[in-house]
Amino acid sequence: MRSTPKRIGVFAAVALVLRPTNAMVFGSSSPARLGKRSTAKQVVDKCGGPGAFAGRTAVVTGGASGIGLETCKALAHAGCRVIICSRDPSGYAARCEQEIKRGGAYAVPDAQLEHKRVELSELGTVRELAQELNALETIDFLVLNAGVMAIPQRELTSAGFEKQIGINHFAHHLLYRLLEPKLCAQPAGCRVVTLASAAHTFGSVDTADLHYSKRAYTPWGAYGQSKLANVLFAKAVADRNAANGVRSVSVHPGVIRTPLWKHVPGASWIGGALISAFIADKSIEQGAATTVYACLSPECGRDDHAGVYLSDCAIAVPNAHARDPALRAALWEATEQQLAAAGFSAAPK
Repeated sequence: MRSTPKRIGVFAAVALVLRPTNAMVFGSSSPARLGKRSTAKQVVDKCGGPGAFAGRTAVVTGGASGIGLETCKALAHAGCRVIICSRDPSGYAARCEQEIKRGGAYAVPDAQLEHKRVELSELGTVRELAQELNALETIDFLVLNAGVMAIPQRELTSAGFEKQIGINHFAHHLLYRLLEPKLCAQPAGCRVVTLASAAHTFGSVDTADLHYSKRAYTPWGAYGQSKLANVLFAKAVADRNAANGVRSVSVHPGVIRTPLWKHVPGASWIGGALISAFIADKSIEQGAATTVYACLSPECGRDDHAGVYLSDCAIAVPNAHARDPALRAALWEATEQQLAAAGFSAAPK
Protein backbone atom coordinates (compact mmCIF):
# COMPACT_ATOMS: atom_id res chain seq x y z
CA MET A 1 0.00 0.00 0.00
CA ARG A 2 1.30 3.45 -0.77
CA SER A 3 0.52 7.11 -0.42
CA THR A 4 1.06 9.45 -3.34
CA PRO A 5 4.81 10.12 -3.93
CA LYS A 6 6.18 13.63 -4.26
CA ARG A 7 9.55 15.05 -5.23
CA ILE A 8 10.74 18.03 -3.31
CA GLY A 9 13.85 20.18 -2.92
CA VAL A 10 15.29 21.79 0.17
CA PHE A 11 13.63 25.19 -0.28
CA ALA A 12 10.22 23.71 -1.03
CA ALA A 13 10.70 21.39 1.93
CA VAL A 14 11.43 24.29 4.24
CA ALA A 15 8.43 26.23 2.91
CA LEU A 16 6.15 23.30 3.68
CA VAL A 17 7.63 22.76 7.13
CA LEU A 18 7.16 26.43 7.97
CA ARG A 19 3.62 26.77 6.67
CA PRO A 20 1.05 27.53 9.37
CA THR A 21 -0.79 24.70 11.07
CA ASN A 22 -4.15 24.88 12.76
CA ALA A 23 -2.49 24.49 16.15
CA MET A 24 -3.35 27.12 18.71
CA VAL A 25 -0.47 29.61 18.72
CA PHE A 26 0.01 32.21 21.40
CA GLY A 27 2.49 35.05 21.45
CA SER A 28 5.36 35.33 23.90
CA SER A 29 3.56 38.28 25.47
CA SER A 30 1.20 35.84 27.19
CA PRO A 31 3.47 33.66 29.37
CA ALA A 32 0.51 32.11 31.20
CA ARG A 33 -0.51 30.31 28.00
CA LEU A 34 1.63 27.78 26.19
CA GLY A 35 2.23 28.09 22.46
CA LYS A 36 4.78 28.55 19.71
CA ARG A 37 7.17 30.74 21.71
CA SER A 38 7.03 28.77 24.94
CA THR A 39 10.22 27.16 26.17
CA ALA A 40 10.58 23.70 27.66
CA LYS A 41 11.26 25.24 31.07
CA GLN A 42 8.07 27.30 30.83
CA VAL A 43 6.15 24.09 30.12
CA VAL A 44 7.60 22.54 33.28
CA ASP A 45 6.66 25.62 35.29
CA LYS A 46 3.13 25.51 33.87
CA CYS A 47 2.74 21.77 34.57
CA GLY A 48 3.65 21.81 38.25
CA GLY A 49 7.09 23.38 38.47
CA PRO A 50 10.53 22.12 39.52
CA GLY A 51 10.44 18.73 41.22
CA ALA A 52 6.74 18.13 40.55
CA PHE A 53 7.48 14.82 38.80
CA ALA A 54 9.97 13.45 41.31
CA GLY A 55 10.01 9.67 41.27
CA ARG A 56 9.17 9.44 37.56
CA THR A 57 11.58 7.97 35.02
CA ALA A 58 12.05 9.32 31.50
CA VAL A 59 13.94 7.62 28.66
CA VAL A 60 15.03 9.83 25.76
CA THR A 61 16.71 8.56 22.59
CA GLY A 62 19.03 11.05 20.95
CA GLY A 63 19.20 12.86 24.26
CA ALA A 64 22.82 14.02 23.99
CA SER A 65 22.33 16.99 21.66
CA GLY A 66 19.87 19.45 20.18
CA ILE A 67 16.29 19.41 21.34
CA GLY A 68 16.83 15.95 22.84
CA LEU A 69 19.33 17.37 25.32
CA GLU A 70 17.01 20.26 26.19
CA THR A 71 14.18 17.75 26.65
CA CYS A 72 16.35 15.82 29.10
CA LYS A 73 17.22 19.02 30.96
CA ALA A 74 13.60 20.12 31.27
CA LEU A 75 12.44 16.69 32.43
CA ALA A 76 15.25 16.66 35.01
CA HIS A 77 14.09 20.13 36.10
CA ALA A 78 10.63 18.61 36.58
CA GLY A 79 12.20 16.08 38.96
CA CYS A 80 12.43 13.06 36.66
CA ARG A 81 15.21 10.57 36.67
CA VAL A 82 16.37 10.88 33.05
CA ILE A 83 18.04 8.13 31.05
CA ILE A 84 19.90 9.67 28.12
CA CYS A 85 20.34 7.23 25.24
CA SER A 86 23.02 8.05 22.67
CA ARG A 87 25.43 6.28 20.38
CA ASP A 88 28.50 7.32 22.40
CA PRO A 89 27.80 7.85 26.12
CA SER A 90 31.51 7.89 26.98
CA GLY A 91 32.01 10.80 24.60
CA TYR A 92 28.79 12.69 25.35
CA ALA A 93 28.17 12.16 29.07
CA ALA A 94 30.46 14.88 30.43
CA ARG A 95 29.08 17.51 28.06
CA CYS A 96 25.49 16.52 28.85
CA GLU A 97 26.14 16.70 32.58
CA GLN A 98 27.75 20.13 32.17
CA GLU A 99 24.86 21.53 30.12
CA ILE A 100 22.12 20.16 32.35
CA LYS A 101 23.66 20.74 35.77
CA ARG A 102 25.58 23.96 35.20
CA GLY A 103 25.01 25.50 31.76
CA GLY A 104 22.54 27.52 29.73
CA ALA A 105 19.72 29.83 30.78
CA TYR A 106 18.94 27.69 33.85
CA ALA A 107 20.68 24.86 35.67
CA VAL A 108 19.52 21.65 37.34
CA PRO A 109 22.38 20.91 39.76
CA ASP A 110 20.60 17.97 41.39
CA ALA A 111 19.59 16.31 38.11
CA GLN A 112 19.35 12.52 38.24
CA LEU A 113 20.97 11.40 35.00
CA GLU A 114 22.02 8.06 33.55
CA HIS A 115 23.59 7.33 30.19
CA LYS A 116 22.99 4.30 27.98
CA ARG A 117 24.27 3.37 24.56
CA VAL A 118 22.18 2.74 21.48
CA GLU A 119 23.17 2.99 17.83
CA LEU A 120 19.84 3.03 16.04
CA SER A 121 21.31 1.93 12.72
CA GLU A 122 22.37 -1.32 14.46
CA LEU A 123 19.31 -3.12 15.80
CA GLY A 124 21.38 -5.37 18.02
CA THR A 125 22.09 -2.35 20.22
CA VAL A 126 18.37 -1.54 20.31
CA ARG A 127 17.71 -5.01 21.68
CA GLU A 128 20.49 -4.58 24.25
CA LEU A 129 19.06 -1.24 25.35
CA ALA A 130 15.60 -2.75 25.70
CA GLN A 131 16.98 -5.50 27.92
CA GLU A 132 18.49 -2.87 30.23
CA LEU A 133 15.35 -0.74 30.26
CA ASN A 134 13.12 -3.71 31.01
CA ALA A 135 15.05 -4.09 34.27
CA LEU A 136 13.83 -0.68 35.45
CA GLU A 137 10.97 -0.54 37.92
CA THR A 138 8.96 1.80 35.70
CA ILE A 139 9.27 3.93 32.56
CA ASP A 140 6.91 6.85 32.82
CA PHE A 141 7.96 8.73 29.69
CA LEU A 142 9.45 7.10 26.59
CA VAL A 143 10.60 9.83 24.22
CA LEU A 144 11.53 8.53 20.76
CA ASN A 145 13.48 11.61 19.74
CA ALA A 146 16.58 10.52 17.80
CA GLY A 147 16.66 10.88 14.04
CA VAL A 148 18.52 11.69 10.85
CA MET A 149 17.42 14.01 8.04
CA ALA A 150 17.95 14.42 4.30
CA ILE A 151 20.87 12.01 3.79
CA PRO A 152 22.14 12.95 0.31
CA GLN A 153 22.54 9.44 -1.11
CA ARG A 154 20.65 6.26 -0.29
CA GLU A 155 22.36 4.48 2.59
CA LEU A 156 21.38 1.30 4.44
CA THR A 157 21.44 0.26 8.06
CA SER A 158 23.12 -2.96 9.14
CA ALA A 159 19.73 -4.70 8.74
CA GLY A 160 19.45 -3.52 5.13
CA PHE A 161 16.86 -0.81 5.76
CA GLU A 162 17.04 2.60 4.08
CA LYS A 163 18.78 4.66 6.71
CA GLN A 164 16.25 7.42 7.35
CA ILE A 165 13.25 5.16 7.87
CA GLY A 166 15.54 2.55 9.43
CA ILE A 167 16.65 4.92 12.19
CA ASN A 168 13.66 7.23 12.51
CA HIS A 169 10.98 4.51 12.40
CA PHE A 170 12.14 0.88 12.41
CA ALA A 171 14.56 1.18 15.33
CA HIS A 172 12.06 3.04 17.46
CA HIS A 173 9.27 0.62 16.54
CA LEU A 174 11.48 -2.25 17.70
CA LEU A 175 12.44 -0.50 20.94
CA TYR A 176 8.81 0.18 21.75
CA ARG A 177 7.70 -3.37 20.93
CA LEU A 178 10.41 -4.86 23.15
CA LEU A 179 9.24 -2.63 25.99
CA GLU A 180 5.51 -2.91 25.29
CA PRO A 181 4.67 -5.77 27.71
CA LYS A 182 6.37 -3.89 30.54
CA LEU A 183 4.74 -0.56 29.70
CA CYS A 184 1.28 -2.13 29.47
CA ALA A 185 1.69 -3.93 32.80
CA GLN A 186 2.76 -0.85 34.76
CA PRO A 187 0.02 0.37 37.12
CA ALA A 188 0.69 4.00 36.19
CA GLY A 189 1.09 3.34 32.46
CA CYS A 190 3.46 5.32 30.27
CA ARG A 191 3.46 8.17 27.78
CA VAL A 192 5.14 7.36 24.48
CA VAL A 193 6.15 10.51 22.62
CA THR A 194 7.38 10.15 19.03
CA LEU A 195 9.19 13.02 17.31
CA ALA A 196 7.60 13.48 13.91
CA SER A 197 7.64 16.63 11.76
CA ALA A 198 5.52 18.78 9.51
CA ALA A 199 7.78 17.20 6.87
CA HIS A 200 5.38 14.24 6.96
CA THR A 201 3.25 16.29 4.57
CA PHE A 202 5.63 15.67 1.69
CA GLY A 203 6.31 12.05 2.58
CA SER A 204 4.88 8.97 0.91
CA VAL A 205 4.75 5.54 2.50
CA ASP A 206 5.03 2.69 0.02
CA THR A 207 4.88 -0.48 2.09
CA ALA A 208 6.01 -2.51 -0.92
CA ASP A 209 9.17 -0.40 -1.27
CA LEU A 210 9.95 1.30 2.03
CA HIS A 211 13.69 1.18 1.32
CA TYR A 212 13.81 2.68 -2.18
CA SER A 213 15.09 -0.45 -3.90
CA LYS A 214 12.74 0.24 -6.84
CA ARG A 215 11.59 3.86 -6.73
CA ALA A 216 13.96 6.80 -7.08
CA TYR A 217 15.56 7.93 -3.84
CA THR A 218 15.46 11.60 -2.86
CA PRO A 219 16.82 12.93 0.46
CA TRP A 220 13.69 14.87 1.39
CA GLY A 221 11.28 12.29 0.05
CA ALA A 222 12.88 9.61 2.22
CA TYR A 223 12.88 11.93 5.22
CA GLY A 224 9.23 12.77 4.65
CA GLN A 225 8.39 9.07 4.44
CA SER A 226 10.11 8.43 7.77
CA LYS A 227 8.24 11.29 9.45
CA LEU A 228 4.91 10.13 8.04
CA ALA A 229 5.77 6.70 9.43
CA ASN A 230 6.33 8.31 12.85
CA VAL A 231 2.84 9.85 12.85
CA LEU A 232 1.26 6.57 11.72
CA PHE A 233 3.21 4.63 14.36
CA ALA A 234 2.14 6.92 17.20
CA LYS A 235 -1.50 6.53 16.26
CA ALA A 236 -1.14 2.75 15.92
CA VAL A 237 0.37 2.53 19.42
CA ALA A 238 -2.59 4.53 20.73
CA ASP A 239 -5.02 2.18 18.98
CA ARG A 240 -3.34 -0.87 20.51
CA ASN A 241 -3.54 0.56 24.01
CA ALA A 242 -7.00 2.09 24.15
CA ALA A 243 -7.87 -0.06 27.18
CA ASN A 244 -4.74 0.45 29.27
CA GLY A 245 -2.54 3.23 30.60
CA VAL A 246 -0.16 3.65 27.66
CA ARG A 247 -0.73 7.01 25.95
CA SER A 248 0.93 7.75 22.63
CA VAL A 249 1.27 11.02 20.69
CA SER A 250 3.49 12.41 17.94
CA VAL A 251 5.09 15.85 17.91
CA HIS A 252 6.21 18.45 15.40
CA PRO A 253 8.88 20.39 17.31
CA GLY A 254 9.28 23.24 14.82
CA VAL A 255 12.27 24.11 12.64
CA ILE A 256 15.39 24.47 14.76
CA ARG A 257 19.04 24.61 13.77
CA THR A 258 20.48 21.49 15.41
CA PRO A 259 22.88 18.71 14.28
CA LEU A 260 19.89 17.21 12.43
CA TRP A 261 20.71 19.60 9.56
CA LYS A 262 24.23 18.22 9.08
CA HIS A 263 23.42 16.49 5.77
CA VAL A 264 21.83 19.56 4.20
CA PRO A 265 24.29 21.22 1.76
CA GLY A 266 25.95 24.27 3.30
CA ALA A 267 24.42 23.78 6.74
CA SER A 268 27.79 23.87 8.45
CA TRP A 269 29.00 27.11 6.79
CA ILE A 270 27.13 30.07 5.26
CA GLY A 271 24.08 27.85 4.94
CA GLY A 272 24.11 27.43 8.70
CA ALA A 273 23.82 31.17 9.21
CA LEU A 274 20.97 31.30 6.70
CA ILE A 275 19.17 28.48 8.45
CA SER A 276 19.48 30.31 11.76
CA ALA A 277 18.45 33.69 10.37
CA PHE A 278 15.71 32.85 7.87
CA ILE A 279 14.55 29.24 8.19
CA ALA A 280 14.63 28.26 11.86
CA ASP A 281 11.42 29.37 13.56
CA LYS A 282 12.32 28.33 17.11
CA SER A 283 15.26 28.19 19.49
CA ILE A 284 16.33 24.82 20.88
CA GLU A 285 14.61 25.71 24.16
CA GLN A 286 11.38 26.38 22.26
CA GLY A 287 11.83 23.34 20.04
CA ALA A 288 11.78 21.00 23.04
CA ALA A 289 8.64 22.56 24.51
CA THR A 290 6.01 20.46 22.72
CA THR A 291 7.82 17.24 23.60
CA VAL A 292 7.89 18.21 27.26
CA TYR A 293 4.25 19.28 27.04
CA ALA A 294 3.39 15.84 25.61
CA CYS A 295 5.08 14.22 28.61
CA LEU A 296 3.86 16.39 31.46
CA SER A 297 0.58 18.07 30.58
CA PRO A 298 -2.62 16.64 32.08
CA GLU A 299 -4.32 17.04 28.69
CA CYS A 300 -2.02 14.54 27.00
CA GLY A 301 -3.01 11.88 29.50
CA ARG A 302 -6.68 12.08 28.55
CA ASP A 303 -8.43 9.61 26.28
CA ASP A 304 -9.35 12.34 23.81
CA HIS A 305 -5.64 13.01 23.21
CA ALA A 306 -4.77 9.39 22.38
CA GLY A 307 -2.73 9.24 19.18
CA VAL A 308 -2.92 12.97 18.47
CA TYR A 309 -0.36 15.00 16.53
CA LEU A 310 0.93 18.01 18.45
CA SER A 311 2.50 21.28 17.36
CA ASP A 312 3.17 24.40 19.44
CA CYS A 313 1.88 22.70 22.61
CA ALA A 314 -1.53 22.00 21.10
CA ILE A 315 -3.33 19.52 18.86
CA ALA A 316 -2.73 19.98 15.14
CA VAL A 317 -4.14 18.04 12.20
CA PRO A 318 -1.69 15.93 10.17
CA ASN A 319 -2.28 15.32 6.48
CA ALA A 320 -4.80 12.83 5.11
CA HIS A 321 -2.25 10.02 4.65
CA ALA A 322 -1.30 10.27 8.32
CA ARG A 323 -4.96 9.78 9.25
CA ASP A 324 -5.50 6.74 6.99
CA PRO A 325 -6.26 3.66 9.15
CA ALA A 326 -5.55 1.24 6.29
CA LEU A 327 -2.11 2.77 5.67
CA ARG A 328 -1.43 2.71 9.40
CA ALA A 329 -2.24 -0.99 9.61
CA ALA A 330 -0.26 -1.80 6.47
CA LEU A 331 2.83 -0.01 7.77
CA TRP A 332 2.62 -1.77 11.13
CA GLU A 333 2.35 -5.17 9.45
CA ALA A 334 5.19 -4.44 7.00
CA THR A 335 7.43 -3.17 9.81
CA GLU A 336 6.81 -6.26 11.94
CA GLN A 337 7.44 -8.60 9.02
CA GLN A 338 10.64 -6.86 7.92
CA LEU A 339 12.02 -6.71 11.45
CA ALA A 340 11.33 -10.42 11.86
CA ALA A 341 12.97 -11.19 8.51
CA ALA A 342 16.05 -9.29 9.71
CA GLY A 343 16.16 -11.41 12.88
CA PHE A 344 14.61 -8.89 15.27
CA SER A 345 11.12 -10.16 15.97
CA ALA A 346 9.29 -8.74 18.98
CA ALA A 347 6.95 -11.02 20.89
CA PRO A 348 3.38 -10.29 19.77
CA LYS A 349 1.07 -8.62 22.24
